[in-house]
Amino acid sequence: MPLLVFFLLYVALAVTLSSSAPVGEQDRSTVAITRRLSEDPITSFQTLYPVDGVQQQEESVHQAPVLPVVVNESGPAVVIGVKTRVIANFAYRQAIRETWASQTDLPRDVKVFFVGCRPSLGDIYNTDERERIEKAIELEKQTYGDLLTHELDCDDSYIDLTAKVKEFIRFATQMFPNTSFVMVGNDDIYLRAGHLVNYLLKGSQSEHLYLGQVWDKRLGRSTSPVGDPTVPNYVSESFYPMSSFPPYARGLLYLIPADCARFITKNQRRLSSLGGMDDVSVAVWLLSIQVHVEHTPAFSYLGFQGCEDTTISLADLTPLAIRSIHSNLLEQRNFCHGFSRSTWQKVGIPLEIKTYVQNIKTLGVLEVTSTLSAPGKLSVTIPYYPVAETLSAYSRIVCQQARALVGNVSCREITDKLRTQQQDQVKNSEVSGAFAPQFLKLWRYNLFAADLEAAPVIVAYSKMAAYSAAMLECLFATVFEHTKRPILVVPEDVLRKHYQSSPDIFVFSVLDSNCFIITNPGCQQRIADYFREFSISDENKSTRSTKLMMIAGEPTDTSELDDRVILLSAVSGLSRKLHAHGSVASFSFAERLDHTPMDLITPTYAVSEEKRRFCAYLYARCDRPQREYMFDVLNAMEPVDALGVCAGSSRPRNLSHRASRFSLWYNDDAVATFRQYKFVIAFENSGVPGYVTEKLINPFLAGSIPIYLGNSTTVSQLYNPESFIDCGHFAKLVECAAYVMQVHKSPELYARMRRASPIRNITAFKEAFSWHPSVPSSDLADKVAKMLQMDP
Repeated sequence: MPLLVFFLLYVALAVTLSSSAPVGEQDRSTVAITRRLSEDPITSFQTLYPVDGVQQQEESVHQAPVLPVVVNESGPAVVIGVKTRVIANFAYRQAIRETWASQTDLPRDVKVFFVGCRPSLGDIYNTDERERIEKAIELEKQTYGDLLTHELDCDDSYIDLTAKVKEFIRFATQMFPNTSFVMVGNDDIYLRAGHLVNYLLKGSQSEHLYLGQVWDKRLGRSTSPVGDPTVPNYVSESFYPMSSFPPYARGLLYLIPADCARFITKNQRRLSSLGGMDDVSVAVWLLSIQVHVEHTPAFSYLGFQGCEDTTISLADLTPLAIRSIHSNLLEQRNFCHGFSRSTWQKVGIPLEIKTYVQNIKTLGVLEVTSTLSAPGKLSVTIPYYPVAETLSAYSRIVCQQARALVGNVSCREITDKLRTQQQDQVKNSEVSGAFAPQFLKLWRYNLFAADLEAAPVIVAYSKMAAYSAAMLECLFATVFEHTKRPILVVPEDVLRKHYQSSPDIFVFSVLDSNCFIITNPGCQQRIADYFREFSISDENKSTRSTKLMMIAGEPTDTSELDDRVILLSAVSGLSRKLHAHGSVASFSFAERLDHTPMDLITPTYAVSEEKRRFCAYLYARCDRPQREYMFDVLNAMEPVDALGVCAGSSRPRNLSHRASRFSLWYNDDAVATFRQYKFVIAFENSGVPGYVTEKLINPFLAGSIPIYLGNSTTVSQLYNPESFIDCGHFAKLVECAAYVMQVHKSPELYARMRRASPIRNITAFKEAFSWHPSVPSSDLADKVAKMLQMDP
């Protein structure tokens, strides 16, 4: 048995939490339900029930044409239970009684019962008022024979809604044992009962025919349990650990065959309920016997769609709308004649929207969720990725879901509410420091500055360029902020799946298709494919001018790179028109949660020096002999901790240790690890001009002293030589190691180096880290903006 089915069977047959009556107990609901009276006591009811504000239709109701149906002589073909709020919804019941469910209009083999439960009168403190309502309910029961109080063993509340449905199904199967189908629906519905019977007769089977409108089909996604205990439809993870509910027919109207109804009745004490979610509960119960719901578009919902003349049923209606539809059919007009959403659609249930920002450390991306909830409704949570979709597009999705949940709502009001709530979240995050600023900049721009209705600027990046995503978001938020257009920075797969047009910018990496060697055939083919796909001609005459940008975070020879490609390279001083220098050290802050570049301005003191270990060595690439040799030399003088795969030239690789770049926030992890060490070996992969990486930055942020080897000229232009040990200034590495030991053994010398600021040149610092929102400079953005306007 599949795991999901096994689990659902367990849930369905768990010990019930509701107070259902034992199977075989005397059926109290069969007493005096033998007829429906033709008298019209509506005047009496109106004087007793609190139905103020409900507009009644004055015109008389005439007999509607009855569609030909096959009558089941042994009992009704369909028994329908209309869920109703006993005290509040008399006007809805009366509208249905006088229209599609009247004796003259209802097919003979269809029975309709209004399904209530024991109403709660405890909050009605006026004794006379309470007695008046009790008399009205009793009079209504005597007149129509419906199930409005003690006939079913349940309370008239949302939390007991599943028990109400379970009790009605028991009543239907015991009172009408030969019926073919049991249907459950809301009291805001117009049903063409004759059309329903004909629809069922056309089917090839009646067993296991579970019909209704399925949210999974309508919305294109599954529904998830609500984990908020304050919400009425809360389901604990311990009770329902699955991430989503199975497909189910919405509670507005669904139909099950008699064999399924009898299964529910037989096992009613053992079938556990998911709170007030009767529709989900029924789906879980039936799935335990391998019965799956069949999406039935003809069971329509006004809150989700318009009115269609061919529909079998339409839900979410006012009493006036129910009467208007019936009048249309009597007068041989179309079902939807005179449709007006403002008068036909049921007054919306209060909708609550709450916005949350998810844990970026766990997810790796900025995700915002909106939870829609309403009294008596299943809450809906909708994720939003602010850098990958516009707020306008997201608001339309939320509005669609809101209309499905509560009926007619204003999409403009929802957009305004979402924008306001998200703006508050941005402000709160900035004040609390919950997020590093590079993850908020583009979101802030799109919320506070962009025109929501304008076409977005789209920047897409390849899979291997994803490490620079946050940098690209900040960079292009500055480059394009003058346009006031929304700016999206999306992965390549999102571009292809959700956006049909070419992007404004496409960014790829030297890591794509082995572009470490630009002349590699695979690399050349990939670049040619990008040019062809995005219609970038040599003459630059395409209607959509997509600009290609390559990020080279490694010291790659890019001399043969196509001149039309903008190059953002870790190597400086290139004789190339479309080129800007971007150091890996700078871009590493795109992958940090705990630090900003401004933390480099002053030295870091985290752990007292007495508690620090000697030296850390954390590398995954062991093909650099100089740093392996440095480990060997230092380790011979004082034990060095090999924390990564590499452990010196004389030892085999330790594959049980972590590879530093393979964790999601590896830079933050490295900083946390290095805080326990006085020194860190920080040797670059190359000594080419401009090439400085996170290997120098991580020790600085940890409060350790880097033992560095790279390009001494480049590093000294920005970083303070008094704050680290540059082995490039020594003739031999063994001499550098000896100096490390001298600093290690001299508290005064070590303290002096620790007190030195890592940054030497503030002007160069602002230029190197200008993309980051914490740094008051736009140097890199200005250069990129200028190159975007250039011809190659």
